[in-house]
Amino acid sequence: MQYHYTILPQNHPHVMRPCAKCSTMKPFVPTDQFRINAQKKLLDVWLIYQCIDCGHTWNLTLFERISPKQLDRALYDRLLSNDAALIEQYAFDVQLHANRHAPLCYDALRYEIEGETPAMDTPCELIFDCSVPLGIKASKLIREVLQLSGAQFDALTQQNALRSLDGKPLRKRKMTTHLHIQFDPPCIIPPVE
Repeated sequence: MQYHYTILPQNHPHVMRPCAKCSTMKPFVPTDQFRINAQKKLLDVWLIYQCIDCGHTWNLTLFERISPKQLDRALYDRLLSNDAALIEQYAFDVQLHANRHAPLCYDALRYEIEGETPAMDTPCELIFDCSVPLGIKASKLIREVLQLSGAQFDALTQQNALRSLDGKPLRKRKMTTHLHIQFDPPCIIPPVE
C-alpha cells in the first residue's frame, strides 16, 4: 500500500541579516516583489526582503549586470509581474542564498501536510512531495505523519522498520522535493519514554 503526502509551505524561510534600522541581527522575509533596475543597456534583478520588525528592506541579487537578451522573455515577464511561484522558487533556493552569504533559516517555517494517516500495523510506502526543497528534517515530517515520538522514530530506524528506499539514513536527512519511505511496522511499536 502506498500513501502519498503533499507538503504545502505556508510561508517562506527567513534570512538572518544585520538590520540598519534595528542595529542588530534580525530575520528578513521576502516581500513578494522583485525589483528590476536598468543601468544603460544592462539589468540588475533583486528579490526584495524586509525586516520583520521595522520594515527595512534588503535586496537579494538574482541577476547582476546582464544584458536583457540574456533573460528569457517568459522569465522577464514573470519577474515584471511578481510571479508568486517564481518568488517561492527563489525564496527556497539554498544555493542562491549561500552564494549571497545569506543562508536560509527554517525556524519559523510553517507548512501543511495533505494525506491520510497510514495504518500502523500494515507494511506500506510513504511518499512525500513538495514543490520546493523544504530544508527541514525528513524525520520531523515522518514523525508527524506516523504520530511518533523521537524515541519511537529512532527505535524503528534502528530496527530497519522505517527506511528510505534510496538507502540514505533518515535521521539527519533534509526534505528536498521528494522522499520515498518504506515502513514495515514491528509487532509492537516501542512506547513513548
